[in-house]
Amino acid sequence: MGMGRHIMVFTTPTLRELNEQTQQDIINAGIPGIDTALQNSVIGTIGTVQAGLGWQHFAYLDYIARQAVPWTATEEYLAGWGVLKNVYQKAPTKATATVQFTTIDQKVIVPKGSIIKRPDGWSYVTLADSIDNKAQIESVDVGLNGNASQGISLSLGNPLAGVNTKVTALTPITGGSDLEDEEAYRTRVIEAYRISGSVGREQEYILWAKSVPQVSRAWVGRNGFGIGTVVVWIMCDEANLATHGFPVGDDGSATPEYRYNPATGDQLEVANYIWQKEPVTALVIICSPIAMPIDFVISDLGINNTLANQETIIAALKDMFQREAAPGVSLHSSAWERAVGSITAINQYNIVSPTETIIPSSPGHLPILGTVIFQS
Repeated sequence: MGMGRHIMVFTTPTLRELNEQTQQDIINAGIPGIDTALQNSVIGTIGTVQAGLGWQHFAYLDYIARQAVPWTATEEYLAGWGVLKNVYQKAPTKATATVQFTTIDQKVIVPKGSIIKRPDGWSYVTLADSIDNKAQIESVDVGLNGNASQGISLSLGNPLAGVNTKVTALTPITGGSDLEDEEAYRTRVIEAYRISGSVGREQEYILWAKSVPQVSRAWVGRNGFGIGTVVVWIMCDEANLATHGFPVGDDGSATPEYRYNPATGDQLEVANYIWQKEPVTALVIICSPIAMPIDFVISDLGINNTLANQETIIAALKDMFQREAAPGVSLHSSAWERAVGSITAINQYNIVSPTETIIPSSPGHLPILGTVIFQS
């Protein structure tokens, strides 16, 4: 019979274990007159110091071992693994929007560099002189905090002659993102290693799209606009909260692509990024999914029908749609049953509707959470 292979996992000893081992080694050394290493003795103290030094060596070796593979590497070592596959940590970005000013005369121009303020003090700056009382603004600082809804109250940071201090946001202020979380970056790095070896597979289009800072989810449709076309649907869940995560822009292709209409906004940024990596024959079209709101009716919560539990249920359903929904893909009732059933604070409930599998009406429709009604 062949001998089985035994794999032993090395366990790093704790500082306490090393100290106890050192003290015991001192006792076992056979030094005349030393039967017990007293806690406050010189030789006992030296042993404690040696244990501490040994523990630091073990800790450093453990740190080195973790950097040896991408699934445990951290910081610059993880970045190094990512660079080998051209996967970089997403840099923080600034939020943008279009605003409108009210002036006493159409000839009055709000100059480039004018500061726009939110009530909480967050600042934006105009990127060019206003045209027809409209201008593009950009957040002064990077990060998610720069995003805001279309109805947010804005005002001029400094008075301008002939210009009303109130500023109107014509579009949601979107596109701001924080530095990519290390675990999210790690996931993309590992994905790159898993799919390496070819160019043009679905997973690669998804990885390319998700390399753009504001993109959080992406899906691929084959031949969606005819033979040789690749449709990439994108979502920007955190950067575009004001639009429920949907990209802000027009569907289309990259700027150099002459075979299709050019995209704008978020879609254009993704299209131009993928253009540098895609196979030369592919016609890649970046699209926003079409929202397909799904309403819920939930009853029989009993004493658990509290505002806090309702908010928990809504959050669980939103998370479920983000994790499991995809454009054109059916979603089974077991998905939302699991989502609500996993809430430990709720021991009874009844999902009155929906009860049947959600079937999108077209390949581009994405099921999202609609209205949630709670019945007694």
